[in-house]
Amino acid sequence: MRRGVVVGAIVALALAGCADNREVVPLNYVDVPSEHGCYLSGPSYFLVADPSFGVALKMSELDGSRYKVYWPRGYIAHRVGTEVEVSGPSGRVVAVTGHQYMFPAMPGDDSGTITAACIMGFQGQ
Repeated sequence: MRRGVVVGAIVALALAGCADNREVVPLNYVDVPSEHGCYLSGPSYFLVADPSFGVALKMSELDGSRYKVYWPRGYIAHRVGTEVEVSGPSGRVVAVTGHQYMFPAMPGDDSGTITAACIMGFQGQ
């Protein structure tokens, strides 16, 4: 019996060491209506890690400008090596810095704010 307790304690400690302790990267959030549609096309941007915005957008790999992007509440970002992964509420990774994405606008959004509510999959990978 005692041996089983010791083995159980070792397994518990090993599993605790596997906990997700990746660095959380802050994101900018925007409230998105629960029922929203997306246009089928939009501008493409390169997603980059940014110390001020968490992640930012660039028009091209050579573009020195950075643009703030807003994510729907419930999204979270983690640093993974030199890149940042953004996951949706389900936990599925939806974007990774260093890749190009299309950010279509939501119908009726004339604010000029770039939101990732309609982010369209990996491109140019």
